[in-house]
Amino acid sequence: MRKSPFTYQFLVCLVSFVILGGTGRSSLAADPTPDWLTDIVRVSIMGHSSLHEIVVTPRAAAVELQADGRSWQVPADEPIHIRRDGLLMELKVSGERFSAASIAIEGAPQGAFDVGLDPSSAVRTYTGSLDITLDASDGDLRMVNRVPLEDYVASVIGSEYGLNDIEGTKAMAVVARTYALYALSQDRDLHDSERSQVYEGLQKANAATRNAAFSTAGQVLMYDGQLIEAVYSASNGGRTASNESAWGSTPLPYFQSRKDPWDQKVSPHASWSWDVDAKKLEEALSRAFNTDVRGIKVTETARDGRVTEVRLDARRGSKTISGSAFRAVVARSFGAMTLRSSYFDLKSGKKRYSFDGRGFGHGVGLSQWGAHGMALDGRSYADILNFYYPGARIEETVQQGDIPATVAEAFPSVESDDATANAEDVTSSGKDPETVASAEAVTEEEIERRKSIEIAQAERDNSAIITALSIWGKNRKASRSSSRKPSGRSGW
Repeated sequence: MRKSPFTYQFLVCLVSFVILGGTGRSSLAADPTPDWLTDIVRVSIMGHSSLHEIVVTPRAAAVELQADGRSWQVPADEPIHIRRDGLLMELKVSGERFSAASIAIEGAPQGAFDVGLDPSSAVRTYTGSLDITLDASDGDLRMVNRVPLEDYVASVIGSEYGLNDIEGTKAMAVVARTYALYALSQDRDLHDSERSQVYEGLQKANAATRNAAFSTAGQVLMYDGQLIEAVYSASNGGRTASNESAWGSTPLPYFQSRKDPWDQKVSPHASWSWDVDAKKLEEALSRAFNTDVRGIKVTETARDGRVTEVRLDARRGSKTISGSAFRAVVARSFGAMTLRSSYFDLKSGKKRYSFDGRGFGHGVGLSQWGAHGMALDGRSYADILNFYYPGARIEETVQQGDIPATVAEAFPSVESDDATANAEDVTSSGKDPETVASAEAVTEEEIERRKSIEIAQAERDNSAIITALSIWGKNRKASRSSSRKPSGRSGW
């Protein structure tokens, strides 16, 4: 029987599906290189500090120092002192002093360098290269780390995830990589804080996070041929949120609200309660929104349970704000572990306000606790990603043989001993990391460790980032007619 062209197309698709394991994964490696694809990312580091002086020390290998056209080698362990000096920067290295308007430190392929604020301060260790300029507006030093993408991903996982499993950690690697490349594709700068994703250098990259980064290297999430905006949060409280309810933006098909039994089962934030003195809360809201608050009422809740509008009643009239703006002011005023999400019920009393809530963070996209629960349940990282970003596909952007080895492996001594950063070292356990099953119940110690990560993440840079007026202060109804706006946050 003669086969039609349709039959041949069907067979090709079927063979491709079988070869790829039926995971919804496909390859872009043979296609023309997309504009957003890069193996080096630029990350603004330590921008939350007022930097007037830094010390950069090469580790394990020499670096090339470039300053205003001059170039020379600086050997390992030789500190480079850089400080503001009027409209220029003064460098001191190997007993020499000179001034420059811009500085570049090019790291060796198998090297790294420490960056400290002064010789006695705690340092961070980075791979790649470092560009240093002087900000004309405030005179502060500005640093940009040009870092290999997979080293960046390994560090972000250690900073943002911190849970002991394999498949959830691999899912987080794909999400972190996609988030970074999406931001760059939109001409948005990457920062090392929660303005983008938390990135604290080589100390946060351990054997488990490196394994997750390099075993998924080159994999990104795409929908309809485009990178998705792969936002995530700590916990969704048993139901994922849509981007529309969280930020009032145009609904996206891969951000559907759905029940999440895994988050509800393992997350310590699945449900929580908080109450506060009425006068103190009203005073905080009055300061933030320049009004005289005398009462608070939830006036709109989305179908996924998130509070989308809150009315502030004053002596003269009232003011309506978004649920996210309300939560931002409360978190900034009373702490990150108070009003943990906009997924809450409010009860008003004469002297106190009581909140019964669920989840920690905006709840859109991947839930880190939910991913952990799915991993404990034996689900693969592809299963996890398919659940939290329905309709998105895992795409292979490069061939595995084209991925360079991690330079981080040359520096096992810089792995952090901080319990809040460590993930299970599956590669040194003598077991096959792909078959290790983590079926143990979530321990109290693990919950406390993860909680410390979440508190640190949510409280970092509150004064600069969690500002209702700059990020979440826009009226939700007013934004409905505007074009799609990015979330601006990953995990908060």
